Amino acid sequence: MKKHTLSSMMLVSITILGLVASILPGVLSGPANPGLSKEEIALLGAINVDNAWDELRYLTSLGQKVAGTTEELFEAKYVYKKFVEYDLDRVDMEFFPTTSWDTETWSTFEVTYPVRKSIEAATYGGCYGTWGTEDGVKYSFGNVKGGRAIQAELVDVGYGTAGEFEAAGDVTGKVVLALRNDYITWWPSTVVSEAAYRGALAAVFYGYYGTNVVADGVKQDVVGGPIPSFSISQNSAYYLKNLLANNNRVDVYLESEVHIWSEKYAESVNVIGYIYGSTHPDEYILIGGHIDTWFWGSNDDCSSIAATLELARLFASMKKSGAFVPERTLVFAAVGAEEYGGPITTWYDWLIGSYELVKAHPEMVNSMVIDLNMDGVSFTSATGTYSFELTWEVAGVMEGVVHDLGLTGIVYHYAPVWSWTDAWSYAAKGGGSAVQMMNTPGFDTYYHTQFDDMPMQSRRTLKITLEIYALAAARADRALFLPYDFDQTYNWAMASLQKEMATVSDLATRFGDVKAALELFGKKVTALNSYIEQLETEYNSHRTSANRKAAIEAEATDLNRMMIAVRQNVTRYILGEGGGMGSWDVFFRPDQHVNDLYYVDAALAELKRRDFQTAAQKLENVYTMEWGHLFSEYTYNEIMAWHVDKYWGAEFDQQQEYINVDSTYDLYDAYINTKEGNVETAKSQLTKIYNQLLAWLNEDLKAVTHHVDYANTLVNNHIG
Repeated sequence: MKKHTLSSMMLVSITILGLVASILPGVLSGPANPGLSKEEIALLGAINVDNAWDELRYLTSLGQKVAGTTEELFEAKYVYKKFVEYDLDRVDMEFFPTTSWDTETWSTFEVTYPVRKSIEAATYGGCYGTWGTEDGVKYSFGNVKGGRAIQAELVDVGYGTAGEFEAAGDVTGKVVLALRNDYITWWPSTVVSEAAYRGALAAVFYGYYGTNVVADGVKQDVVGGPIPSFSISQNSAYYLKNLLANNNRVDVYLESEVHIWSEKYAESVNVIGYIYGSTHPDEYILIGGHIDTWFWGSNDDCSSIAATLELARLFASMKKSGAFVPERTLVFAAVGAEEYGGPITTWYDWLIGSYELVKAHPEMVNSMVIDLNMDGVSFTSATGTYSFELTWEVAGVMEGVVHDLGLTGIVYHYAPVWSWTDAWSYAAKGGGSAVQMMNTPGFDTYYHTQFDDMPMQSRRTLKITLEIYALAAARADRALFLPYDFDQTYNWAMASLQKEMATVSDLATRFGDVKAALELFGKKVTALNSYIEQLETEYNSHRTSANRKAAIEAEATDLNRMMIAVRQNVTRYILGEGGGMGSWDVFFRPDQHVNDLYYVDAALAELKRRDFQTAAQKLENVYTMEWGHLFSEYTYNEIMAWHVDKYWGAEFDQQQEYINVDSTYDLYDAYINTKEGNVETAKSQLTKIYNQLLAWLNEDLKAVTHHVDYANTLVNNHIG
């Protein structure tokens, strides 16, 4: 699971699907659930929660499993062995290049003056240690112990912004302590870069989105940067800050051995098991989670692999007994490198295994009925509240599943899956339908800490997951017509479009073609739903002849292929990704450039009034300047260099462009000139930036229009 908390921040503007259940039944019973068929009741009754729980306990005991390490490979081989043991029809291990980062879980951190005290600390993922190797070549950042350790004065730099560094004074040759607050500085990499620029030897962080952590939890993430970076608990930081407040000087000793391998030298692996379908073997239902973990990773994501193993066992045994023979092919995917593993030079370095699966299996994603992705499915819920995300068109089938399982008091909100979990690869990149199970309130503080362990897990939560996903998979398998309803897709896209048109009202005429395409899409969706409903009614009628039923089945196959093609064109191309920290936001494709156009235009208007301060404040709302204005130009350029070269690239045509840092479109330079009142220079720069953004917006609108028009043609060719 990647950066779990940020999605909660996005709730201000975009609501994810929420499943709220204050009372959750512990046991399913047939008569009490009239919506369940006998076959479904038998399937649910065969779930072995004890088996899943035992797997969870074992996988947790394996400890940290970073992408590309022997620990990750060990678990992958274990999953392979279990799939073979369960007698799946086919089991593959598919290796792919990854970056790898290998160290002991804990690093050495000691206060050496004015007292001696050991501090629990971990080197942040993707960061250098005080010494180690990079692609087999030795490196060292230390100033003592032959370069293997750092002994230096500790300096508190607040959140680590440029202004706070300046207030702290000269940090050359020192270790800096910073409160990690991603609401302000967005990601620790910005602070690490600023610290290196100012001569610090290492950076130490505490907190997560401010103080959103369990007090003794040590946070782990992929951070990266030019100097060693460490993570300590909030309580440890408060101890250090108290020492700093009561003494003129605090000295610390840091040592960690870290070995880094580029994708030229390291690899991760996906383990894929198949149960072939009897009727539609070339249509796929995908079930899975990710192998790699930080620390113990009981919930994130040993729980999902445990659930995947149990669901594989369940469906394999049911097929063997003849109690449930799948009509479509079930794919069980335990993927690697979800937390980390992209090329070192890129910013978006997560979801690598699922991305590689999408690239390696176009036949699967092009015929995917549904992806049932799991990421953190066993955490204790003190409130009895659970949630999951999904692509719009499968909302109906999930409503039915939850209702028929008797999970009452459910409230749904529809939005696309986020780019924090592997569901994003299957839905946005692959163009598939995805459900992401589940988000448990209260987990954020334990997320990616050493406290994500067995005592925090719940058998009941795991049971709920298994029941929901087993039933969802069974219904997707048995559906005559794929259970898609594109009404919600249309509603989201149209609402987003109208918001954008209102934001840049002077450009509203440019949205005419895409608006017309979406309006026609809404009409086509209504007609398609009505037509399918008629066919289903006829098919289920006792008066319908066997020959007519066979004809409807053949037509259903054609309509299903068409609906998959519609989904791939519409879902894939109405979605954009980008935002303040490159690929972290999910939005309607034109949204990023609409946002930036609005604020650049507003800044130009303020410049005409010679209100330089307000003009600069407007620019601080442009994506990348949200964090960029807090840092030096050096740090801005360093971070933006990562943004320009992204792992997700142009091959899926979703990553939104940024104003690159060059002599023509240097947004940071324009911001400085605006603040300093260099009116003509700033106006010239911002006008060029505005025109580039306008060109990109036109490209966005053309892409959406083209693919929605194509989807309309597909529907029209089938039903008129």
